Amino acid sequence: MLSIYIHIPFCLKKCPYCNFNSYAFDSIKIPDLEKKYTETVINEFNIRINALNLQNETVATIYFGGGTPSIFSAHSLGQIITAIKTKLNFASDIEITLEANPATITTLQQLAALKSIGLTRISLGVQSFLNDKLKFLGRLHSVQDARVAFELLRTSGFSNLNLDLIFGYASEKVEDLEYELRELLALMPEHVSIYGLSIEKGSAFFAQAQANRIFTCSEETYAELYRTIQIFLAETFCQYEISNFAQPNYESRHNLNYWNGENYLGLGAGAHSYLSVPAQHSATVGATSPDHPTTTTPKFARRFANVSLPSKYMAQFSQISEFFSSTNLAFEETLTLEQQQMEFTFLSLRKASGLNLQKYQKLFGKKSFENLQQKVRPLIDQAYLALSNDHLQIPPQRFIIADSIVEKLVA
Repeated sequence: MLSIYIHIPFCLKKCPYCNFNSYAFDSIKIPDLEKKYTETVINEFNIRINALNLQNETVATIYFGGGTPSIFSAHSLGQIITAIKTKLNFASDIEITLEANPATITTLQQLAALKSIGLTRISLGVQSFLNDKLKFLGRLHSVQDARVAFELLRTSGFSNLNLDLIFGYASEKVEDLEYELRELLALMPEHVSIYGLSIEKGSAFFAQAQANRIFTCSEETYAELYRTIQIFLAETFCQYEISNFAQPNYESRHNLNYWNGENYLGLGAGAHSYLSVPAQHSATVGATSPDHPTTTTPKFARRFANVSLPSKYMAQFSQISEFFSSTNLAFEETLTLEQQQMEFTFLSLRKASGLNLQKYQKLFGKKSFENLQQKVRPLIDQAYLALSNDHLQIPPQRFIIADSIVEKLVA
């Protein structure tokens, strides 16, 4: 099964906390930009599936991210979906997600067109239910805009909706967050993603922080806010990942594919891909593990990324080509066994279900498994980790320090 991520790097306005590969739509001075970018994504897809021998794959999920992909028309998005479906099989329960800014969701006619192209899930970037906070975050929409967008989506028949929220800004109080969570619960989405505000290099906030402006709350306040989120959402949602909560059977299957280490193909400017195949019995791509001879390990895993600048990306993929060239990439790497072990560990432990120990041993062999066991025992004794049904888990009350726990395992 294959997941496909499509990056639409354009937005109405770049938010000051954002360091993603995104650009204000009107700042890219290219005539017919949407049309040309759509054609380029389709060209890239056709090149990639041939060069990477993906013709027999079944697509489990498609995710349009950005940027703000909802600024593209249903026609353009539909062209990309159709191009993929023409070449690859779709799973019968395929999940197709579109990220959307509330400011771009305006009419029932627009949403009917989006639903007609096969979208099954919308992720709405609400970010806050306080207008002052939205202004601080540089968002273009108001709280009322977000409510209207949500109701329009419901009226249009979208039954799988995610709402994004941000917490942890400098002046935030617990009672403010509680108010926001009550507003969120009143809408009752199927899924909630809540992320702590972080000041990342490349964002406008980062530049201002260099002049000693404070944007984020203290560690103590952050921990209190995070625990408040867990308590408020526990009755309605299951926390299945550090930052994600879902009603039963509404987990983001696309993101779960990332956390489970499954294959994904990234299309668009700056998009990343991860592709792995079971190791062959050869010295170049893996062999039967000497410490666990019945297991073939490691997988041959390759990661690569497209160039970030949209104009350069479009110039590279403007013509159909049968050749896959490293010169079209920003970077590529073949993951070592140690990298694969590290990534499997930290991605698995982001999930509430945790790290599957049987799968770990099958993938990486007996010796690696024994080394992991040695590191795990003291952390279980100190209640930083728990063991349940052959899965190693970080207890939910310890999610707030998950990074430091994982560091002890992969050091």
